[in-house]
Amino acid sequence: MDPEQHLSGDGDLGPVPSRGGWRRPLGKLRTFRSLKNTMYRRYFVAMLAQMAAMNMQMFARSLLIYRLTGSLTILGGVAAANAVPLLVLSLFGGAIADRFQKKWVVMAGHGVSALTSLAVALLLGSGYLSEGNTGSWWVLLLASVAHGAVMGLTNPAREAIVREIVPVRELLN
Repeated sequence: MDPEQHLSGDGDLGPVPSRGGWRRPLGKLRTFRSLKNTMYRRYFVAMLAQMAAMNMQMFARSLLIYRLTGSLTILGGVAAANAVPLLVLSLFGGAIADRFQKKWVVMAGHGVSALTSLAVALLLGSGYLSEGNTGSWWVLLLASVAHGAVMGLTNPAREAIVREIVPVRELLN
């Protein structure tokens, strides 16, 4: 019997016998072994930061839409304006990821997303996006469409790039 697969009599994982005595079954846990890879660790941290920023942006956009319009219908429309391009363009994003270098696809997507966020920030700072300008919410609708399109086109490359960074034996962890 392989000592790594030792089960106690009741079916629970029990201590695994070894030459030096008993040790815990999680002693050789390899769950985070891929984080030893420097490139993957950088990618992982960058994607954590990017996903955190994306979630904050989506929350802030939704809150701003609601404060500008007070309409749950418009809020739902802006959310749908983000989701529809993401779903539709993911198919094309897969083709783009297959034909172009994935690193450049992801970088271009981050650039477009940054420009969109910068435009919204400038319009907020200038006072165009405000409760006093009742028709200004359409800018957030366009930003939501652009954000959904960028995510739809870059997500396949973002997911496929892991295979280029991590060795095959470490892909599942």
